[in-house]
Amino acid sequence: MTRAARMALGTLVVLAPLPFGSVQGWATGLLAMGLGLTLVLAACATLRTPQPLPAGCGWIALATGTLALPAVLQLIPLPPALLRLLSPATASLLAEVAPDAAAWHTLSEDPTATLSALLWLVACGTAAFLVALLHDQGSVAGLFPVLLGVGAMEAFYGIIEYLSGRNSIFLYAKRFYLDSVTGTYINRNHFAGLMVMLLPVGLAWLLARRREAGRLAPDLGWRRRLLAMSERTTLQDGLLGLALTVMAAGLALSFSRAGVTLGALALALTLVLATATARRTRFRRPRAVWAVAAGLALLALVPLSVRGPGRLASMAEDIPQELSAAAGRPVVWAGALQMGMDHPLLGTGLGTFGVAFPRYRPLALQPTFTHAHQDYLQWFAETGLLGVMAALLVTLGLLVVAVRSLRPRAYGRGRLLACGLIAGSCGLALHGLVDFNGHIPANTLLASVMAGMLVVLARPLPGETGT
Repeated sequence: MTRAARMALGTLVVLAPLPFGSVQGWATGLLAMGLGLTLVLAACATLRTPQPLPAGCGWIALATGTLALPAVLQLIPLPPALLRLLSPATASLLAEVAPDAAAWHTLSEDPTATLSALLWLVACGTAAFLVALLHDQGSVAGLFPVLLGVGAMEAFYGIIEYLSGRNSIFLYAKRFYLDSVTGTYINRNHFAGLMVMLLPVGLAWLLARRREAGRLAPDLGWRRRLLAMSERTTLQDGLLGLALTVMAAGLALSFSRAGVTLGALALALTLVLATATARRTRFRRPRAVWAVAAGLALLALVPLSVRGPGRLASMAEDIPQELSAAAGRPVVWAGALQMGMDHPLLGTGLGTFGVAFPRYRPLALQPTFTHAHQDYLQWFAETGLLGVMAALLVTLGLLVVAVRSLRPRAYGRGRLLACGLIAGSCGLALHGLVDFNGHIPANTLLASVMAGMLVVLARPLPGETGT
């Protein structure tokens, strides 16, 4: 049953990006139901052999509850007097649209949207919890090729559609971003966010495999190395390198400015952490880490040379114009900030940005914005200062987990694997400064799975103190 639960979780990870990143309600609902059923299956397996929860499971449950607390409070109906005290702006709005002064109301301006967002937040916490519950430091490595396969499949499909000129997503004819690789996503920036998150994970997996091979046979002569190129593990590593090259090429051909920049930074961070890890573990060839990365980068530029090298080089030219435009993102960010300032304690309600933002939208901003294109401002606008404090506490906990996963006594190759998880998570977090990958269900699900993997790698070894 444990194996079946692991397979179910891996299947959800593979399927999540396929229906346009699961941005539609039916896809998000099916993912949440799948996670719930997987949790039931894992619980049945656990009950058959009762034992204490693995280290980290309790922390994940606490972190999920901390992030969910603001939304729970937003859904509690309050009397008018208390509502005016906690959120004068919401009380004033209700007085205009619903003059019944005796009616109780929630702090959320759209309780249905808040409940839906809350359920998905809990589903993502469930995904991280399942990883920590079902895996140990040895078996969690099996999720790395799954994540790498997801990234390679998305990039390969997107490149084929782009170079062939079909520009479709399965049976759906694309209407937007026809000049970019988007995989099975509608928006190229969200596809780029997926690549930014998974490229470092794949690189760390490849480096960990090569480190293990070097540890087992560190003094091979050049003749033996030539013969080793035909061995099964070497061929597998070649396929992994090819998958990484395809992902890097897909990221470059997405022409996402933030995605390409942050992808390069995330890969560089992976290499820096991997080099430091190699030195601490006396790995004899830390320079090979950089050589492998340089080779993959050069190969990834080949598809770019076929189409659009000039466009990639000129991507930065439009940034000043976009920042100063009357309908640019800074205008949306200013409106989101004002939303948070008007609802400082608990915000307008998790998932209610699209409902509340029209009141703060300048006349020059004609399009309808359902997201702030800045995850952190939107979180502040929707959950207030209480939500910000909750997010900071969880972030601090994740930083502690990251440090523990890199400690000298951490699990063998797990240190290298943790480098990729940390770098990919940092890349996605930075992408949230200019986009809303945090509101794309497929990306948030995979990010939650990566957080659970990091928790597993941070567990203390037998005989080591700590939790």
